[in-house]
Amino acid sequence: MKRLIARFRRRHALLFVIPGGAGGFPPVNVELYRDDRAFRDSIEASAAIVEEILGWSAAAAFRGEKEPPATAELERRNELVHHGLTRIALIDQWHADGITPDGALGVSLGEVIAPYAIGAISREECARLVAVVAQSVTEPPSAHRTYVVKADAETANHLCRTAPAPVDFLGTSSPALSLVLCRESDAEAIRGWFGDAVVKEAPSGWPYHTPNMYWNREWSRERMGAGVALRPVQRPIYSPAVGALLPAGTRFDAQCMQWMMTVPSHFANAVSAALADGFDTFVQVAARPMYVLADVVQTAEAEGRRVSQFHAFDAKARAKVRRMRRIAR
Repeated sequence: MKRLIARFRRRHALLFVIPGGAGGFPPVNVELYRDDRAFRDSIEASAAIVEEILGWSAAAAFRGEKEPPATAELERRNELVHHGLTRIALIDQWHADGITPDGALGVSLGEVIAPYAIGAISREECARLVAVVAQSVTEPPSAHRTYVVKADAETANHLCRTAPAPVDFLGTSSPALSLVLCRESDAEAIRGWFGDAVVKEAPSGWPYHTPNMYWNREWSRERMGAGVALRPVQRPIYSPAVGALLPAGTRFDAQCMQWMMTVPSHFANAVSAALADGFDTFVQVAARPMYVLADVVQTAEAEGRRVSQFHAFDAKARAKVRRMRRIAR
């Protein structure tokens, strides 16, 4: 592994950062589907796998066809699938332009997409993983509240353990920021407990990354069987679930995916590991600006590092990264 990592101790070592399933369906998805052949072909190929598993056409929304889901659970499932397929298609778009990352880091749903970015699994396998995760975490929503708090992991964990009502530690977004989750009925007490440390809060319908998260064990085992074994590749995968490099020989089966979705996401630790290995250029693989690049920058600044950051949906960014990498060679 030391030899592998040594390859990235140069300028413009490129890491794809793949967010989870937050946010709705951005209009740019329809534009990318209409205007970019690589993106469109990827969506169609992945959507065919999803339809085989879920019996639902995931590609319709990318064609601009409205399809209001019947329940909140289906709405959330479909949203997760759309996020997953978009991230796969953006990776394919960059691959079609001759850009393959030197490594990948996935958050939450992005954990099962990161191996595809570096060629450790096939697109078909990746689409299958996305469909299984999206379906397996779907249940009737319950009322929770998420807080972003100014606290490192140790402090946030202590505050969660000693709080006046049940509260779960969800992980770290940067060295000095943590996320916690409580039931909406306890929100006032928990808000008061964290006090001035609270930076941001938002309602949440699903307790992801806690032991209370629903996971359809029987259905996921039936669909996954022996699971997906990662092929050996000479590029690292950083896992927030692990808080470091994903161990060699990891098999993405139903049990592994359930574990990844029910443990805290130590994003800051995973970014720190990538920085230590020499990565300095980060591309967020999503169809809209999200939190992850800001968190990468905060983690880098805490370690006295400067990094370059780009958005995968931006064609100008793609051209610039291609030029940077050509010069670096």
